[in-house]
Amino acid sequence: MPSPPLAPAPPSASGCGAWSAHAGDLARRIAGELAAYPDGPSARSCARHDGLVPLRDGVWAHPASLLTMPDRAVAIGCALGADLSADLVVAGLSAAWVLTGVAPPPLLELVTTARPRALAGTRIRQVEVSPVEVEAIGGCPVTIPVRTAIDVLRFAADDALALRAVEALLRSGHADPRAIDRRLASCAALPHLRRARARWRAVSATGV
Repeated sequence: MPSPPLAPAPPSASGCGAWSAHAGDLARRIAGELAAYPDGPSARSCARHDGLVPLRDGVWAHPASLLTMPDRAVAIGCALGADLSADLVVAGLSAAWVLTGVAPPPLLELVTTARPRALAGTRIRQVEVSPVEVEAIGGCPVTIPVRTAIDVLRFAADDALALRAVEALLRSGHADPRAIDRRLASCAALPHLRRARARWRAVSATGV
């Protein structure tokens, strides 16, 4: 089956400026390397056949445009386009992907201190995030590695994805296992803490 032609990236894809001027500048290049397919099984099959990386429903990117952490962070902002707002922070499995290049999650994962909106192709949680737990990557806000690991252990819907992402954070040297140990030991009443500790034991057992 021939691949459908790639449509140009959405005109609003350069909305990364909502995060920072630096992100907006980087987005001018990244946005031009996004591919928009009409969403559906056949289009998704063709996009995968062409080796494209899914970012959000109907929005794909060439792997060559996602080689660095800033590239990946900015690509998330580009995929959000006009839906991007300054309060959104890349988190969870999406933050793990930005930091390590591990396989991207099926939904973009973000957190906000504002009232979350329902956006197609995203998972947005309303949480408190301390400024010290957020770093700028390519001018985009991303949770720091230890916070990312804890969030993945607590909230990832799939055990295999959670373990793979945390192992990638450890192998890449971004996350310190002692810091994760301390965070899990010091938490007393966080939601999904039992699941997080069980997953961490499974990761630790692999000897990463």
